[in-house]
Amino acid sequence: MREGDKLSLHISVSGNPAPKITWSFQGRDLDNRSRFKFTAELFEISDVRFEDQGKITCLVENVFGSQVAHVKVLVFGTPRFPTSPPGQVIGFLGKATKLQCDAYSLRFYSTPPASISVSSIRESLRVSCAAKGSPLPTVTWYRNTVSMHVINKVTEDLFTSELVIGEFQPADQATYRCVARNVYNDTVETSSRIFLPNCGNPGKPENSVIINSNHWAGEYVRFLCHPGYTMRGPAVRRCLPSGNWSGTTMQCTNVLQAGKTFEEQAGTDESPECVNHTVIDDYTRQVNYKGFNNRCDNKLAEGWYRFTNGKHLNNKCKGSFYCDTYTPGWLTRAHPSVGEGRVIRQDVKLVL
Repeated sequence: MREGDKLSLHISVSGNPAPKITWSFQGRDLDNRSRFKFTAELFEISDVRFEDQGKITCLVENVFGSQVAHVKVLVFGTPRFPTSPPGQVIGFLGKATKLQCDAYSLRFYSTPPASISVSSIRESLRVSCAAKGSPLPTVTWYRNTVSMHVINKVTEDLFTSELVIGEFQPADQATYRCVARNVYNDTVETSSRIFLPNCGNPGKPENSVIINSNHWAGEYVRFLCHPGYTMRGPAVRRCLPSGNWSGTTMQCTNVLQAGKTFEEQAGTDESPECVNHTVIDDYTRQVNYKGFNNRCDNKLAEGWYRFTNGKHLNNKCKGSFYCDTYTPGWLTRAHPSVGEGRVIRQDVKLVL
């Protein structure tokens, strides 16, 4: 209720013998005063004041037992000072003097940062803003003039509003406003700029092609070298939350012998995959090895690999830990084709 209103509470009870009714206010027994009037069935406060906030209790009892009812009173009013400095203060030379002045004003309890960087595209984002005051305000999030989907949590003295964006997209970048407002339309406002880092064009090395052209945080670009060239450096680079690309710039190096075309050199011992590759020949790669180090080949860089001495990729399902892998993997169909875009040449030659 508002300051200046009249509060009236009516109660109706019955019992045999007739029960006794006792009213108390803020834990204290009452007597009839100028603004407080009560009878067995009525409790009134005229000209309600801000300091009348609290709990009113009605106790009903007879020889067989008792019942208690509580009413909580909230009073809405203009801001005021719960404590203020005295009109005169004596200070002492060389000593610090502290003056304190509090107010029941509308204010933020917690606010989001002025700028928020989303670490990855399609990431779920939750941003919280809370306000308190008397009367207790409501909190609303806006993008421009449009209110946003939020999750609200309200306690006795705090209103918390959480902005939720399920899968953040570049189009969600904007300045979002958190506005707290009470019943008197008093408002306070704060804002937060939410953005998604963009790493920019990573560049296309000479003699290469680039797959994927999106440069937002969390996205990847993939490089392939032209026929006759082998790759030096990472084939895949990721846009990091810092706004920088992972790894270093790759290069496509010419591996053709002087005077030979790619077609002439392909399929021979001088073909690119035979000249530049990584040999995997440690004992843990034997097909009958069962280790427990839980290594995973998806951490290997993209490129050519050679398996020697009976060590190769499984072509049928093996149990866990075979070939030192946590989860068994095997070729389930033909090797990747040119049409899939993952390779630029398919070599069907098999040398035993």
